[in-house]
Amino acid sequence: MMDEFLSDLSYASIPDEHYRWQLLEPVRFRSARIGQVIVVPGGFECDLTSIPRPLWGFFPPMGPYAAAAVVHDYLYSIRWPDRRTADQIFLDAMASLGVPWWQRQLFYASSRISGGHAWRT
Repeated sequence: MMDEFLSDLSYASIPDEHYRWQLLEPVRFRSARIGQVIVVPGGFECDLTSIPRPLWGFFPPMGPYAAAAVVHDYLYSIRWPDRRTADQIFLDAMASLGVPWWQRQLFYASSRISGGHAWRT
């Protein structure tokens, strides 16, 4: 089994909600790490990527890693399977999208360093 997205990312901004988007269709990601398909339901709301606004010029929220970030946000929202595995799935999902190695490592490290609060809330 290999890591791969089985659907495209389709989303729309949420009116009157700054920097929030809603999935128009489910997102499906096959994870070799856990041996199953993760399905993020249509209607799920997220910020695409949790990148601080001043950095959007370098890393826009709609970048090539956005689908991986949606899966990651969803796993955090349901607190499954565990935080470390969710972060590793994020890393795997970015690799499957062709995100450059250095960028994957940066985003992964960021999620490991700063994701604890999001996991607990």
